[in-house]
Amino acid sequence: MLPAPSKLGRRYGVNEWLTKTEPCHQENCKCCGLIGKEKSYNINGMKIKPAPGTCSSYNIIYIFICKICVTPRKCFIGRTVKTLLEQVAEHRANFFSLLNDTSLKFSDDFLQDNSDTFSLAAHLIDEHKLVCRSDFDLSYNVFILRNSSQSNLEVNEQFFAKKLGTLKPQGINACDPFGIPFLFENKSFDPSP
Repeated sequence: MLPAPSKLGRRYGVNEWLTKTEPCHQENCKCCGLIGKEKSYNINGMKIKPAPGTCSSYNIIYIFICKICVTPRKCFIGRTVKTLLEQVAEHRANFFSLLNDTSLKFSDDFLQDNSDTFSLAAHLIDEHKLVCRSDFDLSYNVFILRNSSQSNLEVNEQFFAKKLGTLKPQGINACDPFGIPFLFENKSFDPSP
């Protein structure tokens, strides 16, 4: 008989036997192909291991890594209460929207300092001059950085954005999660859920 699901598994949609972010292997999943396959990544001098989960995990801090940027490898940190699959689909749709209507660059959502809505799309279009719909899936890897309680998502997102240096110009994030200067200078801070 299998053991009962862990508290972590019930809370975040995580299979307790996973050791890193894995594809869900559901038919027609458009997120599985973006899941990074490495056991760890070197991001701006920091060794980062993906957290356990799948495309169907939720209440997560996630990271997109641009496969085109070499040195430094630019990244984007985000948070979501949705599944990773839903969040990836939203970022992909924003890329398609920006491809179809470049005037969106002048919209309030694009120009606001507190919005990262089009950051991944703008990175591919502006920095790499990519204009094909397939370029989004070909250019990014994604994985879960942290399974988090809903109440700690913003704090954990800010912690990782600061730790990994994902704000522009060294990263892809256009703004910090709170729209204020980073809070954590204390290197001993533990953002555990």
